[in-house]
Amino acid sequence: MKTRQHPQFGACVELETGPMRAVISPALGMSLVAFTVGGVSVLDESRQLQFLDIRKGLGPLILPHFGAAPFRPDADLGSIPHVARLKAIGVDDPFQHGVGRYSAWAIEADGEKVRGTIDGNTRLAGIPLADLEGFGFEAAVTYELDAEGLKIAFDLAGEKPVAGGIHFYYDLVNRQTARVELSVEEAPADDGVLRIDFRGAHNKGYHARGTQEYCTHRLTTDRYTLDTTVRVRGPASQTFDSVILFSPEGQQFACIEPLSYRHDGQNEKRAFQGTIRLTPRV
Repeated sequence: MKTRQHPQFGACVELETGPMRAVISPALGMSLVAFTVGGVSVLDESRQLQFLDIRKGLGPLILPHFGAAPFRPDADLGSIPHVARLKAIGVDDPFQHGVGRYSAWAIEADGEKVRGTIDGNTRLAGIPLADLEGFGFEAAVTYELDAEGLKIAFDLAGEKPVAGGIHFYYDLVNRQTARVELSVEEAPADDGVLRIDFRGAHNKGYHARGTQEYCTHRLTTDRYTLDTTVRVRGPASQTFDSVILFSPEGQQFACIEPLSYRHDGQNEKRAFQGTIRLTPRV
């Protein structure tokens, strides 16, 4: 592990194990801003500007809510630049997918592991995050890089239900040949895997297939494959119950987003401790 100052991302933590390298920006939402294997980028690096402007690129987190929340803060948000930029593209929630991705995090680093923390008292533009999110919460996220890949571990608790997940923008390399295999309930009964190509647009949630304790979703491109493995059976506070596939037509990225609750149901988890493992290969 080492730290370095990046001109756009601020003070970053770099994890490196074998051919894999991961770079995390605590100042920009504890986001994953680089992830490579054998020098090949897994993230769509062309979306750096969209990430810096509105967190729509590279590797932002989802927490402590997913999508657009009904709550709107009373505070003056004029000093937070991304709010107006989101509104300009039709996003009414000033903290879409949760305030965590827009805040600076405190960190502790050890070996090839870094742990970041925020809570409702953490401030963004001088405003407590609890006032921006609408409830008090505590969040810790740990990135750890080992020989098998990158682990992202969530430890969340809130006065109201909390959500956790990742919203990483993966490089499809070639949209015409890339494909994904999702281990979901919607898969054919005789297969167990839903096979999808990227000739069309995707913005849909699926229910994780819970026939085994863990399931794996696989993205295959012309340069790399990426396995996303999550727990889907066990205590509710530890399972990822949905996966969202997002890839607008004509774009060179896809987001495969494990989510801690059923996307079309009621989230009742006031605590969540789940881990996502990303295993890239070239």
